[in-house]
Amino acid sequence: MLGNASDTLALVTPDCWFDLSEPGKPLNVKAEAATQQRIERRFRQGDVRAPRAARAAIAELRDLPAEVRRDLVIVVSELVANAVRHAPAVQGGSIGLLIVRRCSDVHIEVHDPGRGFDPTPDRRREGGLGLVSVARVARAWGIRGGDHTTVWCDLPLDAATEL
Repeated sequence: MLGNASDTLALVTPDCWFDLSEPGKPLNVKAEAATQQRIERRFRQGDVRAPRAARAAIAELRDLPAEVRRDLVIVVSELVANAVRHAPAVQGGSIGLLIVRRCSDVHIEVHDPGRGFDPTPDRRREGGLGLVSVARVARAWGIRGGDHTTVWCDLPLDAATEL
């Protein structure tokens, strides 16, 4: 017999978690692993078709509300296009896209060979407002630099933002 909660065993199925101390009885927990969907793509640097291919990958996510899908298209297009346009060219370099649908949000990451950047728009140049759109629809977003650049954001599943 299992003595306490730390002794409880669990089995994950595609539909829910089951407490093995009471076989067949579903647990009352959100099963992040059971609801998670993951899409990963890699594009060659400078591939102007990458944003379109990234948008097409969104179709693999099931049962997204229309407003969330619209916001996801905006974010994925912008982040991949920015990486194609602005990442420094590196021999054999690539751009990575990660989309993870979780219980309450969709997490997006775009990786490129850069070392980070300042997201402040340059008023002397045309454009530069794409990250403003990302910030408006995302619950949270950010940039990590270092050996490569990662721009990430989380889109809530419960409500989409009006642009």
